[in-house]
Amino acid sequence: MIKRMAWMVLICLLVIAVALPSCKPPPEEEAEAPAEGKQTETGAVAETGAKDSGTPATSEQEPGEGATEPQYGGTITLSTTSVRASFDPPAAKPQGWQIELVYNTLMCPDWEKGPAGTGECLFNSQFYPDDCYRPLLAESWEVIDLETTRVKLKEGIHFHNKPPVNGREIVADDVVFSLYYHQDHPMSSLYRPEEKDKVRAVAVDKYTVEFSFSKPDPFEQMHNYGHWLRILPSEMADMDMENWRNSIGSGSYFLTDFVPDSSCTYDKNPYYWGKIRINGKQYDLPFADTVKVLLIPDRATMLSALRVGKIDQQVLNWEDAADITASAPAVLTRRVPANYAQSLEFKIDLEPFDDIKVRKALSMAIDRQKIIDSYYGGNAEILPWPVRRSGGDIYTPLEALPDECRELWEYHPERAKQLLADAGYATGLKLKLQIPNTTQYVDLATVVKQYWDAIGVETELDPTESGNFYQILFAHNQTGAVMCAWSNASPWAFAEWMYRTGGVWNYSCIKDAWFDAQYDEAREMVDFDQRNARLKELNLYAMKQCWNTALPLEQQIAVWWPWLKNYSGAVGISPNFIQAHYCWVDQDLKASLMK
Repeated sequence: MIKRMAWMVLICLLVIAVALPSCKPPPEEEAEAPAEGKQTETGAVAETGAKDSGTPATSEQEPGEGATEPQYGGTITLSTTSVRASFDPPAAKPQGWQIELVYNTLMCPDWEKGPAGTGECLFNSQFYPDDCYRPLLAESWEVIDLETTRVKLKEGIHFHNKPPVNGREIVADDVVFSLYYHQDHPMSSLYRPEEKDKVRAVAVDKYTVEFSFSKPDPFEQMHNYGHWLRILPSEMADMDMENWRNSIGSGSYFLTDFVPDSSCTYDKNPYYWGKIRINGKQYDLPFADTVKVLLIPDRATMLSALRVGKIDQQVLNWEDAADITASAPAVLTRRVPANYAQSLEFKIDLEPFDDIKVRKALSMAIDRQKIIDSYYGGNAEILPWPVRRSGGDIYTPLEALPDECRELWEYHPERAKQLLADAGYATGLKLKLQIPNTTQYVDLATVVKQYWDAIGVETELDPTESGNFYQILFAHNQTGAVMCAWSNASPWAFAEWMYRTGGVWNYSCIKDAWFDAQYDEAREMVDFDQRNARLKELNLYAMKQCWNTALPLEQQIAVWWPWLKNYSGAVGISPNFIQAHYCWVDQDLKASLMK
């Protein structure tokens, strides 16, 4: 309600601004980033490098009293708003969260370096540098050359003891099978329909796999094939993978029950091999006997469940987090950036977006600081695009941008009008803004429309059912500007997927030979410092072209009850619900807080 009222006030002010164009608001300073916060849990690290950077974490409360030693048993209860349930592993990105605790990958994020450990890796986005990974099913990961990587598997690791696999050992042939199964699946992030683009793999011996890559890129190899490739038993080739009962992996939990539109229940894998060090002492993983994930699409119901301790952890928007902390002051919090930025895509082979002056005018017409203050209550940042802060050395802060780039993120309505006049639109123009038909997009698009109307761009909003909207977008059949969600957490994604000719999410239909050539060279750089310097240059180049732009990136709040131990606000980390793998519930503390 507060947010909606703020929107109405903002829209009214914008309408007044349209009627009185000479009444120009004074310039406003960019909001400061949140201050460095306190570590909320200490002493717990996971067993078995550029540091991850990003918006600093904040924690407003100290952890509750409770047991200092880990406790086994009990149930960790989490929740999701997604009711889509695909149990087929390649479809687990983005909607297959329900099998994440069941399957393992070759590499995984190193919990030891996250917020609950040393803090080297913030784990506040879906991207983490190489230093933030550790081997999981792999014993070693060796880059032989630009096109070849050799992986040695750990010996003695077994699949779940369920038929027809019956707990047999994981071998190299399973990795080869898993690779091709993912590459042939249209829903997989590793989908490669063309033979020329496929990654090849052979089993060198029982525990060694050699990957051959058609497109050299050692960095992408680690992220995509070390981290996203879920390892399945080869017996699954003849099984119905959409049947949840056929979910057989090697993870710390196995799926024991699924109630459609209600819950998923996981029981502890008694044969799991993982360990964790806490205060110098080693413990077997996992701690909890059961993990339950509740499917709660209704926001109010989810908040009520969190407020009374029926769920242990959730990520909320800033308004909901303020409500929870006011009514349940014992909870702990951490500020983190949202996974998705809201981008404005300009199809550059379509008039008037083929003129860079028009694209720049549309960006400069938006008062992002006012949106931050009025809609997000100060809980957002102006510059999340094309690379966000978690991109480390590739990211250039707003204050360090060249003038030609920085002005695109500042509010310059008169400059925008002049650019339109220079482009031949002195009397204005009309365009359509296509959006998914959801409350969030309609709200944001309404304000963008007001800003564009104010500079003489008469904007028609075109809300479309989300499924149809993305079909239009993927087919590049949009007829106007587009607002959509874009996960740019990985710092090379902007180049590979968004701006490179033929990129899967190149919604602006960009074809820039110089950019493609520079990026192709960067892909082949083994020296990561050299590669990052090139990507930093390409980030600034793309920003100057203004092929697309973005609205401010919301800061979300991780909220959890203090009885969830060895958790300190890690989010955006895969596998989803990874905290259930490393955390435990302090039963006595929970009982005392729930009195």
